[in-house]
Amino acid sequence: MQSAQKCKIPILSLLTTGDKILILFFIITSWVGIYWIQRYQHQGEIAVIKLDGKMVATSSLKKNQSFKIMGPVGETRIEIKDSKIRVQTSDCPQKICVKTGWIDRPFQLIVCVPNKIVISIEGEKRDYFDVITQ
Repeated sequence: MQSAQKCKIPILSLLTTGDKILILFFIITSWVGIYWIQRYQHQGEIAVIKLDGKMVATSSLKKNQSFKIMGPVGETRIEIKDSKIRVQTSDCPQKICVKTGWIDRPFQLIVCVPNKIVISIEGEKRDYFDVITQ
């Protein structure tokens, strides 16, 4: 039996100049898009903490602080530092809220279901509709 020879065809030789220009265009456009999103995405300004659907606290993210909230399961310690917020410790069983880590952008959430605590960040207000449904 003859050993099968592998056919090695350089991929770049199959591409035309137009293909290479198009690929380069897509790469540059992607980099510019990622840079633009990272640079101009606004950080949140206010943390809103709700317990069982009712607002129990609002706090500026600019002020470093730590505080406790008592939920149905136990104590939840919340920390604000360097314009970010997180659940530092919680008495809930799985600690998903603690594992969520730091959040700092509008519309990000930390949820502790057993303690019925929701932490959200509010940023600049939008004066337009994002989605309209009927």
